Amino acid sequence: MQGREALIDLQHVGKIYRMGEVEVAALCDIFLTVEEGEFVAIMGASGSGKSTLMNILGCLDRPTSGRYLLAGRDVSQLSRNELAEIRNRLLGFVFQSFNLLPRTSAVDNVGLPLQYAGVSPHERRQRAADALRRVGLSDHLRHYPNQMSGGQQQRVAIARALVTQPKLILADEPTGNLDSRTSIEIMALLQELWRCGMTVLMVTHEFDIAAYASRQLVMKDSTKVTIFPKGNCCVSLSAMLQAQVWCCFAAKWRLLVRQTPGRNLQRTVPPHRSGPVRINTPPHLLLPASVSPSPPAQLPQRR
Repeated sequence: MQGREALIDLQHVGKIYRMGEVEVAALCDIFLTVEEGEFVAIMGASGSGKSTLMNILGCLDRPTSGRYLLAGRDVSQLSRNELAEIRNRLLGFVFQSFNLLPRTSAVDNVGLPLQYAGVSPHERRQRAADALRRVGLSDHLRHYPNQMSGGQQQRVAIARALVTQPKLILADEPTGNLDSRTSIEIMALLQELWRCGMTVLMVTHEFDIAAYASRQLVMKDSTKVTIFPKGNCCVSLSAMLQAQVWCCFAAKWRLLVRQTPGRNLQRTVPPHRSGPVRINTPPHLLLPASVSPSPPAQLPQRR
């Protein structure tokens, strides 16, 4: 990635919402650089500032402080009309809930951004049809959203994001309303677009979905962005996934102890199992062969 131009450059970015006399700091002193051709996943708990960050990156909101350089242009203080022009020309959006017009065919849904850009009807339909073919929906041009599955609707949404030939795709929980199998298909499509040179920035709560990206960021307390080192993202995500599993395991046993009258902790400890406890990690989260994983955890023994 060295030598590529920075498509996104956030410098000391902050966002404060004012509600009467109360000020809420949604973002505080954020630094972030995304180069052209990267696939970046942003994770974080609710309230960590992910949505606010996505709104600023998508030019839907302006930062209270700091600078936001998009493709080398400072967009921090642009007017609403100028931001709308940038959204239409440089950005493509993919939403969790698809946001398709229910009484409009797939080809017309995809061509909607071109209509706002003043493209002629004939060219608009041609480019929309080409975008749908690119996502594998060449035989669904005249279908309406209620005639398509959730995965097909999300493909239409991705085609709509591609039709203006943007420099950056912003995906907000693109698999949030999809089942596991369809989620894999959608992520494979986003990976294919990334390999073709598209820059993709995605927000997700799911570790296995974030693992499809080339770089993972974790937001915490609206002030910190933790960047996993390149080449070690699989190791970091695998450790985070195992930690999440063990937290759920421990919480269930604590609940069992509280709900079991007349028993102490020693009698409610699970029986000893011979050998280590193994967690079935998805194939794309497996550690590389060159990495030595830490020893697996052992369950406590009965006394």
